[in-house]
Amino acid sequence: MSLRYTAALSVMLGLCLAAGQAFAEDDARPAPDIIQASHQGTQPAPRVDAQAPEDGARPEEERPRLFGLGVFTRGGMAAYRAAGCGCVDRKTWRAGLGARLHVGSYLAAEFGANFGMMMLGGNFPLNGWEVAARWQPAPHAGARAVAGLYTRLGYASMQVMGMRSAGAPGVSAALGWSLELVPMLSLEVEAGAQRHFGSMAHWQLGGQLGIATRF
Repeated sequence: MSLRYTAALSVMLGLCLAAGQAFAEDDARPAPDIIQASHQGTQPAPRVDAQAPEDGARPEEERPRLFGLGVFTRGGMAAYRAAGCGCVDRKTWRAGLGARLHVGSYLAAEFGANFGMMMLGGNFPLNGWEVAARWQPAPHAGARAVAGLYTRLGYASMQVMGMRSAGAPGVSAALGWSLELVPMLSLEVEAGAQRHFGSMAHWQLGGQLGIATRF
């Protein structure tokens, strides 16, 4: 019986010695950089991203685009004053659709076609088109009081079907304000005038409301 006890004690003693040696080897191993830095009261050096952009470089989407395309739709009413009469004896309303080419942040060229009615004791259908240059001195992102204001100058043509076979050429001018609803979509409100010449020489003074987008 004593021989068995002696063998068991020998085995237990050997296991204890082996465990102690293993713990001693773990303590002798060097600690990782983060653990060593925490023991020393310092933080590890930050990792430098090799793909970080250089100083002064901006992402591609932040660079201003030189050209841009857009579409717009607008409509409104105007008072019609014939050149040979000092009274306003009729009204017109029209709605149209057009395209716009932006050049930089301030200038744009646009072309639009419109259809409507002239009300003079009845409804006479009319149609026309307009080519104009648009200047917006301050983009929507500007913090100035004039942000969103724009002016438009162009050449316009109008034809009243059933009254004259030839169109009445003229010039147009408008002053408006553009409000950006969401990126690439704006609400436009403007007041303008048109002066037409020829056999249907007249003035038109009115306002229009429209929606425009830029791609």
